Amino acid sequence: MEFIKCVIFGSISKVKGYERAIEVIERNPKIFLTVAGPLWNPLEQPTLDYLKEKEKNLKNLKIEARFLEEDEFEKYSKKADVIVLPYWSVVPASGVLPRILKYMKPIVTWDTPDFRTYEKKYGACVTANSVEELEKKIIEVFKSSKLRNNLKKGAKKLLNECSWENIAKEHSRVYGDVINFKMTERFLPNG
Repeated sequence: MEFIKCVIFGSISKVKGYERAIEVIERNPKIFLTVAGPLWNPLEQPTLDYLKEKEKNLKNLKIEARFLEEDEFEKYSKKADVIVLPYWSVVPASGVLPRILKYMKPIVTWDTPDFRTYEKKYGACVTANSVEELEKKIIEVFKSSKLRNNLKKGAKKLLNECSWENIAKEHSRVYGDVINFKMTERFLPNG
């Protein structure tokens, strides 16, 4: 049987929405899900226990609960057909997104405000609002080379805008504005 290979990257955390993706693979045994990331926070042990228990009962689920070096991350990224980010809410410190974008793989996400922006402004991902829609969009992305190419173009735009070089330029601009404001403020008459 040929699988649609999906991956969820990043440190183990309940906010990642694993339950949604697991419900998809329970509904559709042709979708194979790998969850790859370390357990940094001991308070997330119940989340890892849940994933390991599900892995025992599902042939289309693999849990790699460890940090992936860049070469391993690249290997998993290249083998994946679709990256899935079914987050329950915005993950403000998500370090995995820039790593994913680098490999230009199609991304299917849950409809959170940030991901909705990435979809509408850049075309960098496809969002879903239900488990049924998540499954449908994974299959749609897998089957449509046109959609995958559009997602790749969107990912390039987002990656460029969010590059460290552009972030540093914006940081310097804001810092310059603050310094200029302070200097101007110093020379304004009181009153």
